[in-house]
Amino acid sequence: ESPPADPRPSNPTLSESSGTPPPRSQVAVPDAPPPAPAKPPSEAAAGLAKARVALRSGDDDAARGLLDALVPALTGAERDTAAYLLAKLLIDTEPARAVTLLTSLPVPFDDGEQRRLVWLARAQFAAGQDAAGVATVDVLGSVPERDVLRLARARALFRLGRVADALASLDVDEPRLRAQALGLRAG
Repeated sequence: ESPPADPRPSNPTLSESSGTPPPRSQVAVPDAPPPAPAKPPSEAAAGLAKARVALRSGDDDAARGLLDALVPALTGAERDTAAYLLAKLLIDTEPARAVTLLTSLPVPFDDGEQRRLVWLARAQFAAGQDAAGVATVDVLGSVPERDVLRLARARALFRLGRVADALASLDVDEPRLRAQALGLRAG
């Protein structure tokens, strides 16, 4: 007679006669799943890359068109980068919009906070937001554009009626040079 059947499910990895694992050549190993294909960049991320190429090649109009469409479509750091780049392009033509974009960025803006403040001050002065521009320049650290912005700050102080502060901020002793810097006629 044959022995009773074992009610336990069979284990194909154990040898029926000894209960030890069979040699590797006899064990069926399922194929590992293929590696996942690299995800293509999102359409928006690809658009941001195209905008950067356009900026590097000097095609500001193409970059602006791309960035205008991208800012609302992106999120997170990609959106912040696109908004920053777009704001720089808008300072001369739409300074109020540039201010809005630059003030919508997180503070501090990654490692570029000082750069953001430079562009924000420029946009504020261009938009006629003199008091805000003066305040922005006042918190700026040491950046190469500081002297140019100092002059813009002095002009803004003058427009705000703060003539003594405007003249003092120029650090120029010669009245004619101070007047010239402020765009006034020296008497």
